[in-house]
Amino acid sequence: DRGVEIVTTAGSDIYPNDAVSISLRPEKVLLITGESELKNTFSATLMDIIYVGETTKLKITLQGDGEEIFLKLQNRKGLPRLSRGDEVRVGWDIDDMTLFQDSEMSSERR
Repeated sequence: DRGVEIVTTAGSDIYPNDAVSISLRPEKVLLITGESELKNTFSATLMDIIYVGETTKLKITLQGDGEEIFLKLQNRKGLPRLSRGDEVRVGWDIDDMTLFQDSEMSSERR
């Protein structure tokens, strides 16, 4: 299972095609409604909508690997109307994620 491909900055001991896990805060995942200059953008399916006071949490499943992630949106005018099952685009800035090497898979590639 190859998962999805992500773009990151160079550094540490992570090399192209290494298997990694990422850590990403839900408020850093962005719902993309138009053009985007983000390097990491993905198609996803909206699985659940959870209203929490001034914010809404969206549970999505990334297309390609089926990974479930959450994003958090401020409730404000101009947000698109969304329903379960909608296809959406999401993304995040390179600097908003932390990478962790999946050592078992990555060491096989060296």
